[in-house]
Amino acid sequence: GEIAAWQRMAEAGGANADFATERLLSRPDLPSEAEPYWSAFTDLDRSRPKNKVGGGMIGTVDLPECIDLDKIRAEGAREGYEGEGPEDCRAGMSGIDDEFVRVNSLRIAAELKAAVSRSSNKR
Repeated sequence: GEIAAWQRMAEAGGANADFATERLLSRPDLPSEAEPYWSAFTDLDRSRPKNKVGGGMIGTVDLPECIDLDKIRAEGAREGYEGEGPEDCRAGMSGIDDEFVRVNSLRIAAELKAAVSRSSNKR
């Protein structure tokens, strides 16, 4: 699937290796029941809102915000979920989205902390 393709691209090196590595690193660990929602989630991720936060000496960073629930519901309807399916889709994708925001916010915070530390050490 998609993950195996990214792994092959990352291992092969070349022009797409950085992109593939970034996608692999930005993907949270998912339980098997959440896997069907990953493709729809990656489509919605393209319209993810960002929150610009001042980073002081190192500029600003874009922290990911949660995808709007109406967009998630619309994606579930577009995918053809019926009955309880749309709510299952919303719950599954919201859970993935929450974890994505958490993991990536922590990663960005760690990168900021390291950058501030490097900047302080240059004095």
